[in-house]
Amino acid sequence: MDQRDRSPLFVGRRAEIRLLLEDADRARREAATAVLVAGDAGVGKSRLLREYAAQAPMGRVVTGGCLELGVDGLPFAPFVTALRRLVREAPAPSDHSRELPRLLPELGLRPTDSDEGRGQLFEEVLALLESRAGSDGLTLVVEDLHWADRSTRDLLVFLLRNLYRAPVQLLISYRTDDLHRLHPLRRLLPELERLPAVTRVELSPLSRAEVARQAAGIRGADLAPRVLDLLYARSGGNPLFVESLLELPDVGDPRVPDGPRELFLGVLRGLDETARFVVKLAALGGDRVDHRLLATVADMPEEVLEAALRAAIDTNVLRTDGEGYAFRHTLLGEAVHEDLLPGERVRLHRRYVMALSELIDDPDAVSALPVTRLVTRLAHHAYAAHDLPRALGAAWRAAEEAGGALAHPERLHMLERVLELWELVPDAAARVGHDHVETLHRAARTAIVADEAERAVRYATAALDELAASVPAGPTAGTDAVRVAHLLHVRGEAYKDTAHEQSLADLRDALRVLPAGHDDRAKLMSSLAAELMLRGAGEEAWNVAQETLRLAREVGDRASEASALITMGSVRGDLGDDPEQGMVLLNQGREIALAIGSSRLKDRALNNIGVLYTTQGRFTEGLRLLGGKERHGDRDGLRPFQEWSLALINLHMGRLDAAARYAEETLPRLTARALRFRGLVLGAEIAIWQDDLDLARECLAEIDAGATEPLRFREFVRWQLVVLRLDLIHGDLGPCRRRLERLLRDRQERDLPVYLFGWLARIGAELWHRAAGAPAEHGISPGDREQLRLGVRALVEDLMLTDDTEAAYAAEVEALLCADHHAQLEQWDTAAWSWHSAGRPLETAAALAEGARVAAAVGDRAEAARRLAEVRRIAAKTGSARLRRLATEAAGGTPAAISGLTPREAQVLAGLTKGRTNREIARTLSISPKTVSVHVSNLFAKLEVTNRNAAAVRARELGMG
Repeated sequence: MDQRDRSPLFVGRRAEIRLLLEDADRARREAATAVLVAGDAGVGKSRLLREYAAQAPMGRVVTGGCLELGVDGLPFAPFVTALRRLVREAPAPSDHSRELPRLLPELGLRPTDSDEGRGQLFEEVLALLESRAGSDGLTLVVEDLHWADRSTRDLLVFLLRNLYRAPVQLLISYRTDDLHRLHPLRRLLPELERLPAVTRVELSPLSRAEVARQAAGIRGADLAPRVLDLLYARSGGNPLFVESLLELPDVGDPRVPDGPRELFLGVLRGLDETARFVVKLAALGGDRVDHRLLATVADMPEEVLEAALRAAIDTNVLRTDGEGYAFRHTLLGEAVHEDLLPGERVRLHRRYVMALSELIDDPDAVSALPVTRLVTRLAHHAYAAHDLPRALGAAWRAAEEAGGALAHPERLHMLERVLELWELVPDAAARVGHDHVETLHRAARTAIVADEAERAVRYATAALDELAASVPAGPTAGTDAVRVAHLLHVRGEAYKDTAHEQSLADLRDALRVLPAGHDDRAKLMSSLAAELMLRGAGEEAWNVAQETLRLAREVGDRASEASALITMGSVRGDLGDDPEQGMVLLNQGREIALAIGSSRLKDRALNNIGVLYTTQGRFTEGLRLLGGKERHGDRDGLRPFQEWSLALINLHMGRLDAAARYAEETLPRLTARALRFRGLVLGAEIAIWQDDLDLARECLAEIDAGATEPLRFREFVRWQLVVLRLDLIHGDLGPCRRRLERLLRDRQERDLPVYLFGWLARIGAELWHRAAGAPAEHGISPGDREQLRLGVRALVEDLMLTDDTEAAYAAEVEALLCADHHAQLEQWDTAAWSWHSAGRPLETAAALAEGARVAAAVGDRAEAARRLAEVRRIAAKTGSARLRRLATEAAGGTPAAISGLTPREAQVLAGLTKGRTNREIARTLSISPKTVSVHVSNLFAKLEVTNRNAAAVRARELGMG
């Protein structure tokens, strides 16, 4: 058995491990058992058996493997290995050893007769296994039965039929993909499976989530979603292939790693020359090749082609797939393709070019094979055959066909191929009927609907630069002005999808450049209104949307009419003070979107209605809307934005497990920058309530790494608010003050939705409160605190206080800013009641915990206990580890609470008790050694000690050791 495990994590296979454990228990209690462990090469049979062996309940586990030499190898190979280990543990009894020396020479002289002892040999092996099983049991693992010689198979059948009541478990693995039509194991397996003691389990490939866990274990960090998608597609969920592909610097490297490559190519050695030629043609045909196309390309007698295909199918190289053929595994096709010589590859691609050109001109063929598929394949093969003019023309036609089928990613790929070939084909413009700028424009538009906003920005920018260079005075009038406006519009939309600050400027410039009275003015204004709404500029967004509505109805632009209504509904509902009118307008926009069949607008309306339900606390209605009848076809039926909204609603409702599940499933599918940032922020919020601060930091670190371009201010604020919350949890008041001051300063100059004011004010008030007793090294002077108080007061004054959420924030701010304990207690109770009215149990419990602290401080232990009992009840119901910790701390049950330490100081003290240096603690907590030194000095003062050893002793006295 190969003992090399490149994956440090054993992923999945819980059901299989449980089955093997239950089987072992049955063998010990009742009678001998056997499990046939089947699966393709690399699917994890050996790893499963090793992991099981480490926890098997049997007294002994021994393993033997068959050799790849087959009938020419050592007979009884797996039994020789296993039995040798058993006799080394204790000598075999003499009555078990007359024939055993044939397998184990160390037991004595080999018998001279060679014809009569086979039955006796089998009996002696049986007796040895039974004696070694004893009362504790024995597990015998036989690996790779597909390579077994006849004698090994015969002995195995004998044991399965004769072990009876001995507590022996046989685990037998074999490769399903090696069982060609004439393989002897094909006839044996049905016989074995009919035995009552035999169970069969077939290992399936890992799921996408399991591949993600395996890859993270190997690489030490999560893969980017697109890299994970590529890894999962290429590996097919096969753990060995995952490991091999991750050894490449780039998972997308077209080379097949050596291990799988040799594994696959070895299968081809059993095929004759004609069959190998057909397999090579199939490898160039893509993931699946239609029979008619393959027959045209092969150009050989039908009976010869069928014989070659039958041989490839019988050896598990190919499999039938509808009216065509596919490789048993994606990497197998890639390995065959990679093994082709360069000249051979070009010649075979040319055969495809000729065949596809012939089929495209054949009406019967086009009716049977989709023309989109044919022209896409023609573009690919012409490019690979270096027929560039034909490749460009076919790519353009394929792009048009894909656009007609709404296959946006495929259309973008073909347009990019056209752009790649443009300079290499002299008459490119004549072949496609458009100039280079228009082709870039189409690529940019397609990239947006294909959720590739960053690429859309690049194409639109390239087109704008080309236009500017071609017109010395600048393209500001006539046709050029319209083209510039359209390109600015596309780029503005792309920037909007990435939450980029430049979006608004592009949309305003586009509106300025577009000639008055142009039919596209309503469409452009609808985009501008939507962006203004996203930035919280409610009044201007309303005005622009109203003008858009008038223009759209005037020119009959139903899409822009729907967009304007959705924007107006969001302004009135989410940003304004009239949610009922907002809901009416949103539903009007949604109905138009449904009528014209615009999924993009329908999704936008649905999302904004869900947001409105959420801000109003109408969570049940939001769940019904987003998870109910309007389900879509993405994987499990929900769009990523719907899953994100469902995660948010479940978080507000205190359903942390459901929120975390939706967030975990959604995040890999959020490719648009704006949505991904929102998903990461939400993931961090959920992690905080789960008290998983490491996960929260990981989410925020990914945002930080991806925020290379200026973010829309609202998205930036939402991100920073969670960062500030973590600062406060860790007691990092200095960084918290600097970040907060920047937000308070910038919010005077930029639009910020009112609903973020309360959250910002609440954090500012807590910082003010915590800074009162903060040491000087945090750098918060009395003047800084006063400025902070004034900023917080200004935010609270701007709150409209029209809903329970804003009332809750306002009450918490008052509780933190006032000095009188009785007034504080009253405000915390008001906040808790307001959160409860808003349907937010997590925030309710947090406010109750703060109230309990105050009640305890004024000596009212009974009131504190009453509040904490409710906090614990909510913590149990929601599963929030953070609430449990808050309840414990409020009750004075932690060293941090007893000693007046901040959470960060408590973390540093925990490091001291383990004997770690400042540098080691800094690395663990992701802070600087200098900051650790400051915390250590504070600890010495608060614990009234003078050195690290004394601090560690004091920590243990407080229960931290």
